[in-house]
Amino acid sequence: MYCKLSGLTTEADWINWKVKDFYPYLDFVFESFGTDRLVFGSDWPVILISGTYTKWKNLLENYMRNFSAEEKVKVFTKNAIEFYHLQPDT
Repeated sequence: MYCKLSGLTTEADWINWKVKDFYPYLDFVFESFGTDRLVFGSDWPVILISGTYTKWKNLLENYMRNFSAEEKVKVFTKNAIEFYHLQPDT
């Protein structure tokens, strides 16, 4: 079972959300699923009602700033390749 990290900003106050508002929720999903079962999702184009792709990606990258390079690759790339049975770039 995997969990896609997507759609958080559209569930918040679209105008007034702050980065730190999401940390308790991110703490929960990272503790529950770990970096082996989390997949980054853009929520495109729905995200445009509450922010931008860049803001969302930066928020998650900042949250993961103290994670290992391997853990970041899992969440942002490797887990999606495995889950969706994609062919990785060679």
